[in-house]
This record gives sequence, structure tokens and C-alpha cells, in this order.
Amino acid sequence: MRKLYSIMLLAVMLLLSVNTFAQGGDDKETAIKVNVDDVSRVAVRVNYGQPLDLQNGENTVKVPQYGSIQIEAKTGCFLLGVTRSKLGEDPVDQPISYHKSCSIYVTNLDAGISVDVESGTFEEYRDVSFTLKVDDASKVRASLAETQTNLSLQNGDNSIKFVDELENTLMIGSAGYGGAPIYKVTQDGKDIPSTDGEYRVTLTPNTVVSVQANYPDVDCPVKFNFSDEAIKGVISKVMVDGQEVNNYLASNFTVKAGKKISLNFNTNDYALDELKINGKKITIYGISYDYLVADETTIDVKAHKYAMLHAKVSVDTPANVTFYHGQSYQNKVVSLVAGENNIEFGERNKYFELKPASGCKINSVKIDGVLQSASYDGSYQLNLTDGANVEIKTSKIVRDKKATIVIDDLSASPYGFNFERADHSTITMNTGDNTLMFTSDDNPFRFSAHGADANTMVVKLNGQKVASIYPNSTSYEVTLQDGDRLEINIKGDPTGIEAVRQSANGKSEVYRLDGTRVNETKLPRGIYIINGKKVIIK
Repeated sequence: MRKLYSIMLLAVMLLLSVNTFAQGGDDKETAIKVNVDDVSRVAVRVNYGQPLDLQNGENTVKVPQYGSIQIEAKTGCFLLGVTRSKLGEDPVDQPISYHKSCSIYVTNLDAGISVDVESGTFEEYRDVSFTLKVDDASKVRASLAETQTNLSLQNGDNSIKFVDELENTLMIGSAGYGGAPIYKVTQDGKDIPSTDGEYRVTLTPNTVVSVQANYPDVDCPVKFNFSDEAIKGVISKVMVDGQEVNNYLASNFTVKAGKKISLNFNTNDYALDELKINGKKITIYGISYDYLVADETTIDVKAHKYAMLHAKVSVDTPANVTFYHGQSYQNKVVSLVAGENNIEFGERNKYFELKPASGCKINSVKIDGVLQSASYDGSYQLNLTDGANVEIKTSKIVRDKKATIVIDDLSASPYGFNFERADHSTITMNTGDNTLMFTSDDNPFRFSAHGADANTMVVKLNGQKVASIYPNSTSYEVTLQDGDRLEINIKGDPTGIEAVRQSANGKSEVYRLDGTRVNETKLPRGIYIINGKKVIIK
């Protein structure tokens, strides 16, 4: 039994050693076999490095862990096929890019696989041809798509050899990107349609492809058809090769073949519903479209003029609000009177903004009886429809509550200090005492000392410490009541006599020795700090 265990252990160790050897030992390389039919036609690389020095037939190639090999056809050659296989398994075809290159990723599980490469030369395999006739070779770009072979052309007839059933697609386009597209391409006398200026021709042996790059010197009739006579204004301008023309609606309007016609559209007053050129629907981006005239052209336009819509806006006190047509920054103010207002606006711009005037608030806004929601700043964004009924209720803000805001030193907030109401309107503060008049709707107040030391800053409301909104923050939120005292000590919590200072307005400030301010006009007996000096009252 012990002998059997020893044999099994030996077998496991042997398998492990074989696997380690196959992977390249400590270097973590995987050894594979690469069989090349002709190394003069093929280059093999590892991880895109320098070509390996290989021989015809079988070669052992070591690939780093998670690496790859690249198989590339040399100039004038192409790959007929690349397969990979494991011992006892059928070969698997590998994808080849344009019959020129193939990449194979290798892992430690691929140890011992075989990669077989079959190649050929174009000179040997291109045994059929077609004729490519070109009127102006300087304007034509042509290639065999499957092998990405660019063709060198001359004016007149060009005899082009190709690999039948492998190089079956001829691509033709303009040599100058951005220039005029090719005028016409035919194959054996039949027109080939283009897609975005590119021609795709299926090749057969002895076929004749004719390319007419230059446009004929002919006048092409251009006709405009409108869905309604009333929408002709949708076209604001027509230009031919950059020159404006005014007779484009004439029955005898023509454009030279090869010229560019530019259509500009009036999108302020009209909605362009559809544009077709020679029956093909065109997608418009922006307010213009360019088209190269090649022959007789028909332009079909469908549009409608933006309708004028109407709404009623009722407001109790117009002076309490500002009503904008569009975004408020455009400053298109709609003038309102007390009571009912009839407003007119275009179908294209149905957006309005309503903002409270300074010292006022908007209590409610209803559209057709439906209550609308306000933005954080108390304004309203409204999209009105034809016949909408808008009701606006407003009021003056009565700030009859008072609080004292004491700030030790605003300079201790190097990046600014802001104090704002619930509607985000800001209140200017100064170092020292500040009297704040407010209403309950102004709550809660928020303030921030930007750039101040969060570890030092202390805020007290009626003597009680207030926590910052976030840990280690200099931003606070408080709800104030009438008569409250808010102390904002940016430089830190003052204690005792250190808190005593002369008032900024010259009035006497009285504190007890513990730093508590005293507001009584008749002081009881005791020791006080008055205007920074110790005073004994007997």
C-alpha cells in the first residue's frame, strides 16, 4: 500500500514538472508551435516586438504570461489562413484583418498548441482583372476593400488585377476630402448609386468600371415645391457657391452641375416639418443645408408658420412681481396691470418666468386652477398653452421681527462671508453688531465663513452653542425668533473680559466679568466692564 502511495505521489510531481516546463518555468512563459509555410512572406512577433527569426515549417515560440503573437503578411503578400489547434482537436480558424494580420492571445492553458500559417503573394494569386476607366485620376480615390489595397490610377484605362472570390469589392470616392464628390460611376454601362459620396462596386472578372469625376458643363433645372404658398418664407436665403440668388422660385431657375446650393431656413417664424431632395428625406441640423447639384433637382418643403397663442394673466398687485417672456436674463419684461391681462406669444416660445420684486413675495400661482410649485428663490417657471388662465396672488413682505447678529471679525473669513434667507437672498453683514429685520418666512437662515478655521469658530444663539451643518464645517443654519441674539465668533469663543470691546457706533457696551452683556440702563451694584474699562458700581 505504501508503495502505491509513493508511485501516485511521483506521478503527480511528474505532471506538475511537465506543466511548469511547458509554461517556461519561473519565467512564466508558454511554449507554443508556429508552423509557417513561407517565412519570406510572413513576419511573426511576440507582444508587438521585433519580428522573430523563424524558419519554414515548425518553430517553437515562447510567449510571456497573458501575452500574444502577431502574424503579419509582408509587402506584396497576404494571409490565406491561420488556424490554432491542440493535440487531438480539430484546427480552429482565426480571424484575419484585411487578409494582412492576425493576433492570437496565449495563456498558460495554451501550452503546446499549434498555430499554422498559410500565405500567398498577390502576384501569384491575382490572376483575373477588370478595367477601371477614369477621366481625371487626380480627383479619384480607389481601393480593393477586402485587402485595403490602394490603387494607383492614371487618366484613361487602368487594368487592375485582383484575387477572384477574395477581393470582390471596389471602393471609389473623391481624392480630396471636403471637395466635390465624384459625378458618376457606372459598371458595364449601368449607374452605381452612391452612399454619402462613396461608391461600392462588386467586382467580377473582365467587368468595366467607368468613373466620371468631372461634372459636365450643363445647366440643371432646380425646382422648389412648397406644401403651402403661405410657407415660402421658411426659406430665408438661397446661395450658389457662396453667392446669394434671388430668382430661385422662378420656373427657369438653373444651377450648373457641380455647384453647391445652400438653403438657409427661417426657424424663428416657421417650423420645418420635412425636406426632401429628389424624393430623399433630408435630416437638418441647425438652420441651413448644402447640396451639390449633379442633375435636375426637385426640392420639396413642408413647413408651418408658428401660431400666435393667447393666455390670460390675472395679478392682484403688478408692482410686486416681474413677468418675463423667456429666461429672465433675456430681460423681455411683459407689462402687467392689476386684474386681467391678455397676452400673446408665439408657438415656439411658450416659456415664461415670474419673479417677486424686492421686498415682495408670490403667495400662489395657478394655471387653469392647478397650483404651481415655486423654485427655491420664490420664482416660477411657466410653460403656457393656448387659452391658459394664470392667477397670481402676491403680498408685501413685512419684516417686523428683529434680531441682533454680532460678528467678531469678518477678516477672519479670508474667502468671504455670506448670510442668506431661506429664499437664498443675501444680507450684507459687518464686523460688530448688525440689526436684522425679518419675517418668519425668512427662516431658516444660513451663513458660511469661507476659509475660516472650523476648529476655532464658535456660534451661539442666545448663549447656546449652535452646531455646524456638517462636521468640521464653517456653514451654519439657524431659525431666529423676535429678539434673538446670534453671536458669530469666527476667531473663536471669547470668555470673560476678553469679550469686552467698544461698540462700533460709539455707544457704551456693558459686560459682566464673565463676558455676559448687560442691557439695563440702571446697573445694580457690582463690577462691570464699560467700554473696555473696569468700573465699580456702588
